[in-house]
Amino acid sequence: MSPLWKTAAAIAVAASGSLVNAVYINGSIITPCDSLIYCRGELLKEVELAHPFADSKTFVDMPTIKPVDEVIEAFNKLQKPLSNNTELQDFLRENFAQAGGELEEVPNSELETDPVFLDKLDDTVIREFVEKVIDIWPSLTRRYKGPSNCEACADSFIPVNRTFVVAGGRFREPYYWDSYWILEGLLRTGGAFTNISKNTVENFLDLVETIGFVPNGARIYYKNRSQPPLLSQMVRIYVEHTNDTSILGRAVPLLIKEHEFFINNRSIDVEASNGKTYRLQR
Repeated sequence: MSPLWKTAAAIAVAASGSLVNAVYINGSIITPCDSLIYCRGELLKEVELAHPFADSKTFVDMPTIKPVDEVIEAFNKLQKPLSNNTELQDFLRENFAQAGGELEEVPNSELETDPVFLDKLDDTVIREFVEKVIDIWPSLTRRYKGPSNCEACADSFIPVNRTFVVAGGRFREPYYWDSYWILEGLLRTGGAFTNISKNTVENFLDLVETIGFVPNGARIYYKNRSQPPLLSQMVRIYVEHTNDTSILGRAVPLLIKEHEFFINNRSIDVEASNGKTYRLQR
């Protein structure tokens, strides 16, 4: 799809109020959730088209600091169409916290490492490179601070109950298949990151339990899409590295549940040139 068509589709979705309820349950290209700030509606459309930030993801990652109805009321008083001017910047500052404000960093004192495999690395260059990678993990470790800034406030983060590691940059939340590769590194880093590896798996199992699958990332605007389903592989490498099989009792039924989601919602029949029909999961 061309960038122009993507923009047009995004605007149409943001402005549309139809088919909102439950469309995201089975995965949909229409709208991922019913939030009038983060998934659809005039506020989202107007703010994003005004380009107040270089990255369009910034706004939808900003939690409100006032009740949603007050935010919408303040938006309705703005002159339309919005422009990236002082009025818009004042509106954003008065009604929203910084992007990712619902998360907090974890103190380095809680994030000790124990990469015993480094003792087997004889190549100085490789060893120094790996040490630098390991040193990055604490700066990427996050945890959810808790509910929103006020009783009726809102944010786009899908709550996860345990400490996790983000991919970094604009990716402030756990991402699905990114976390598989992160997990490979955390398990080898050892120390506190062994337990954080388990946290990562448990967080995703929670999402399967509550949503039915693991979204692309832990944001409500991702509830209509996933990524290659690597959760079963995450469970496998965690057990192989730790010999902790206690997780399997909970994991296996939920892995089956995730598989059923892809079978029922992400499968199409494809007819090959030989006349045979194959089931493709996408």
